[in-house]
Amino acid sequence: MAFVSCPFLALGVAWDVEANAVESVWRRRSRDCHPDKRPDDPLAKAKFQGLTDARDCLLDPRHRAAALAAAKAATAEAASRAANAVGRKVGRVATRAATAAAAAAAAATATATRRAGAP
Repeated sequence: MAFVSCPFLALGVAWDVEANAVESVWRRRSRDCHPDKRPDDPLAKAKFQGLTDARDCLLDPRHRAAALAAAKAATAEAASRAANAVGRKVGRVATRAATAAAAAAAAATATATRRAGAP
C-alpha cells in the first residue's frame, strides 16, 4: 500500500464512517477517475491509485487507527495555530485600542489643563 496523506480527506468521509460506506464512496469516486474511463488524463492512474490506497487503509483496522490518530493530531495542531493567530490579532487590536485610549486621555487632560489655566 502506498502512502496516503489522509485517507479520510482523500475519500471525503467522516472519521466515524463505517466499512460499507467506505466501499460505497470508493466505488462512486473511483468511477470518475478510473484510467480506463479517462485515457486522456495523465493523472487518472495516480488519482485512482490514491483512492484505492485510501480505501484499503480505512478498511484495515490497524492502518485506520493510525490514520485516525494522525488526522486528529493534525486537526488539533491546525486548531492551535488558528487560535494563536486569532490571539495575536486580538492582541494587536487590543494594543491599538489601548494606545488610542491613552492618546484620547492625554488629549482630554491637555484640554482640561488649558481650560483650567485660562482666566
